[in-house]
Amino acid sequence: MKSILYSDKEFGGAEIYVRNLSKKFGVDFVSIKKISFNSLLNIINNENKVIFHDLRAACLKFLRPFSKDLIVIHGPGRIKFVTRIIVNFLRLTNSEIVIVSDDLYKMFNIKFRLTLLRNFSSFSDVSLNNNNKDFIYFGRLESSKGVNNLVDFWQKKIAGKTLHLIGDGQLYPKLIKLNNPNIIIHGSLTQNSIKKIIKEKCRFYISLSPREGLSLSLLEALSCGLIPLVMNIPTQHFIQKDYGFELINSNYTNLARIINGYSSEKYNFISNQIIHKFYRYSDEKYFYSFWKKNINNIEL
Repeated sequence: MKSILYSDKEFGGAEIYVRNLSKKFGVDFVSIKKISFNSLLNIINNENKVIFHDLRAACLKFLRPFSKDLIVIHGPGRIKFVTRIIVNFLRLTNSEIVIVSDDLYKMFNIKFRLTLLRNFSSFSDVSLNNNNKDFIYFGRLESSKGVNNLVDFWQKKIAGKTLHLIGDGQLYPKLIKLNNPNIIIHGSLTQNSIKKIIKEKCRFYISLSPREGLSLSLLEALSCGLIPLVMNIPTQHFIQKDYGFELINSNYTNLARIINGYSSEKYNFISNQIIHKFYRYSDEKYFYSFWKKNINNIEL
């Protein structure tokens, strides 16, 4: 069994997911962008079971329609209508389609061959330092994730506050040349290194990504009590509804006010609330039982 994803990056929902499957269950993964065409065909033709991640990789399922495989959809894609069409065609193949968030699941009125399996966080063992004040983004350093807009805004509008950027991607070569003491570019780091930075430096998670499923990075931030500053998009409405945090407008008109709006004496109370409420969005026990069953072909 192997996982196949399109990206060759280290960070992102699918990227972290395949690494969790590899670490916890021994499922190797390959990136379409890194593997040769012949090697990819060899996997398609010879693996007994494949886990396809997101639409570009999942389209390969049509090359083995009768094999019993799994497809994991991590986000709504650039155009939701296209995502729905492709997923509906994929349901005609012999596959179980895993949807990682309630909002993605609700995109489909008919639930045939769809399974809702919420992501879980591996950052819940992080304890924040009471004096932390920094902001952190960890994920792909790509324009599609709003990282360029975040950096531009920080340089022009924010003073005296530190932003940590962790990840790799197309923007990394440009960002590493920044000469701004308030923006620290870490590049790609291990989970333990990210946890260390959060524990020692950070109190806020910020992302200006304009489209997400249920972001694994956001879940990880919530699980250790980081205060979330995220965009006003459907999959993140629960941040305002259930946690009471204001969401960022698409034109960022309220962003500076939100960034400057938290007083230090409220940090600990807010963080404890976040951790307490987080677990309704994460079901680690069910996550493990699902993958244990499907990877080992056992009945639980």
